[in-house]
Amino acid sequence: MTAPIDPAPADAVLLALGRVGSAITSTIGRGVAWFLRLPWWVQVLCVWAVGRAYSAFFVVTMAAHQGPNPWSPETPSYLEYINGWDAGWFQEILKSGYPEVLPRDAQGTLVNNTWAFLPGYPYLVRAVMALTGGSWLVVAPAVSMISSAIFFLMAYRLFRQRAEHETTIAALLLITFSTAAPVLQFPYSESTTLVLLTGWLLLMSRGRYLWAALLLPVIALFRPLSAPLACATVIIVVTTALAHRRGGQPLRWTTLASMAVAAVTSIACVGLWPGIVAWRTGIPNAYLLTEATWQQGKHLSVLALFFGSFERYFGADGILVALIALALIAWAMLSAPTLRLGLVSWAWVGATLGYLALIAPFDTTTIRLGLFAFPLALAAMWASPNRAYRTLLIVMAAASQILWFTYAWYWSGKGYPTP
Repeated sequence: MTAPIDPAPADAVLLALGRVGSAITSTIGRGVAWFLRLPWWVQVLCVWAVGRAYSAFFVVTMAAHQGPNPWSPETPSYLEYINGWDAGWFQEILKSGYPEVLPRDAQGTLVNNTWAFLPGYPYLVRAVMALTGGSWLVVAPAVSMISSAIFFLMAYRLFRQRAEHETTIAALLLITFSTAAPVLQFPYSESTTLVLLTGWLLLMSRGRYLWAALLLPVIALFRPLSAPLACATVIIVVTTALAHRRGGQPLRWTTLASMAVAAVTSIACVGLWPGIVAWRTGIPNAYLLTEATWQQGKHLSVLALFFGSFERYFGADGILVALIALALIAWAMLSAPTLRLGLVSWAWVGATLGYLALIAPFDTTTIRLGLFAFPLALAAMWASPNRAYRTLLIVMAAASQILWFTYAWYWSGKGYPTP
């Protein structure tokens, strides 16, 4: 007969593991408590720095395995590797400006050209290069990196208008590890535009409509966001004016006038860059023609690119999947956490998501453009106060960043989509 197994040793091991786990949990808890006692701006910059280091690690790792590609040598350095895709077009603007005549191939078909890229970012980099004497490879990513740090500080102030400190920090962690966050340190215009955009959101939320209006033409020369900005501005000013009137507290005429100026300016800015392109080239729809070259010559039509992308991914079921995606967007916009963002951020997020669905395909570029709907990170944290939920969300975002960068940036020569 086999002697019974004494459970005492196994119990002792489990107890030891339990003590180790408790010690680790206690240490993490003390670390978090210490971190949350630091000045708010130090915490924000730590969140920003950890995210940028995480992204840089994977960029360097990927670069070590990168073969020949259109924009850098084999196994490029970090600075060489991040100077691809849109960064190359911005550098071309810096070197040669914009063409007076739209370029065409031997068959007379219009080809990709720099008119699709706005001048704000490359000209800002040029100014910094003139001041510092630095090269594009160094100055451009430095401008983006510094701008991204400023954006995080400003986003904190925006979020703190409605959320407590810990939730705000959690939302910033989600942004710093978000899917397309690597471009915040690349020679792309996202970081500088996010600074301007967050400034606009702060001013609008504080009722500084004239100051917000002054930012609109500047943003219009950094990123083509004027259409959703105009939509959001009109929603904000009309809703605010009606709410005060129905509440028996009509706004003063000076406030109404400043709101009208903001609305009219936002609408006018929709045509600012297309108008400049038309004036320089002599072709009224030159900007739209140029944008269409990135879609194989197809003109931008409402929802066509969005539905078409889902048909490519899912075949005959693509339309149904696209409709489900639109329904999920509508549900998210009407959910309690998103509504808690307040009128200004809510209107901006809705206008951005709606605009992308109307004129863009769903691809890696759209995911990157989704960065401009960054207030959704706060709504995601409001969905549950549970720390396990919030941690899981941040971990999943960090994992998705690896997948996005691997698919969108690594060049295999098989025609990957532009990130």
